[in-house]
Amino acid sequence: MLHLRLTGSGAPVLLLHGAPSAAEDFRPVVERLGRRHRFIWPDLPGYGLSEPVEGKTTIARVQTLLEDAVLALGIKELAIVGFSLGAYRALSMALSGRLRITDLVLVGGYAGLDPTDAEGMRGTAGFLRTLPDFQNPAVRQMFAERMLTPESAKANPEAAQRVGRWLDLTTPSLLADELESSADSRDLLPHLGLLRSRVTLRVGARDVATPARYSEELAKRIKGARLQVVPEAGHALLLEDPHRTLDALDEALKAQVATRRDEG
Repeated sequence: MLHLRLTGSGAPVLLLHGAPSAAEDFRPVVERLGRRHRFIWPDLPGYGLSEPVEGKTTIARVQTLLEDAVLALGIKELAIVGFSLGAYRALSMALSGRLRITDLVLVGGYAGLDPTDAEGMRGTAGFLRTLPDFQNPAVRQMFAERMLTPESAKANPEAAQRVGRWLDLTTPSLLADELESSADSRDLLPHLGLLRSRVTLRVGARDVATPARYSEELAKRIKGARLQVVPEAGHALLLEDPHRTLDALDEALKAQVATRRDEG
């Protein structure tokens, strides 16, 4: 069972956190835009208050749960904001056709990993399966360095601590499942011509988890996509560049409200 937070009123927006990250990181978005949007912000399976799925966690199984949960709310049309793996999930949901996705806002997104990055992700998954938990300080430090630039981590130790706490929301084995599923997931690039969503892409120029080249490739292939590359920023833009990223999400989602007004 997915734990869903439902906040605000108006045009519906699904908020998808990464693997790992916290749904709570979207709170500033919800608080600022709740007067014009109805936000659905779940803890994904195995995170926070949501139980893991039975057996192995895969992208396909989680997508089905998400789509079923949204449809059970009586919602057939919505926007999605996705961070990292949440961005891949958002693209996949837009292409599946079960829901009409009007707008996609993809932060640190990708449509599929190249062979080198996929193999690296499998290696990380293998390492995670050797861990009893995430309490080793060296592991937490290594993870923080992947999410933030060194300059950001030094200047904003609270952001580094929050990134470290993402690991406390899940387990090494579940995260390993997600990384393996991501490494083996289908390449969505050949299917992007089928998208009928407005797309905004935002990525840090120094993102090492999902490098800017992935967002740049998406921008090339998606007609009308808007690409925003944030100088000197890393992966965790909701923490590292919060104010400008919030402004960008606000601007990107205005089109959804305008479309609903015109159709109404």
